[in-house]
Amino acid sequence: MVGCKRQQLVQKAVSEAEKSVNEKRDFDHLVRNRSEISKNIAYGLEDIEDQINAVANELREIKALEQLHINM
Repeated sequence: MVGCKRQQLVQKAVSEAEKSVNEKRDFDHLVRNRSEISKNIAYGLEDIEDQINAVANELREIKALEQLHINM
């Protein structure tokens, strides 16, 4: 009877330890995913900013050419 109770306690402790390890693994996975998502958003925003700057430069060139044409 005592051996059976002890075995149940050991099984419960093992189960709780496994659950804790699994929860920690899942949490760490979520943290890594969040970090990767944040990096990818930052890269995407940098790309958009570069594209906006390129368009702004092209618009300045068009305006400059337009002014030259008007002044001729």
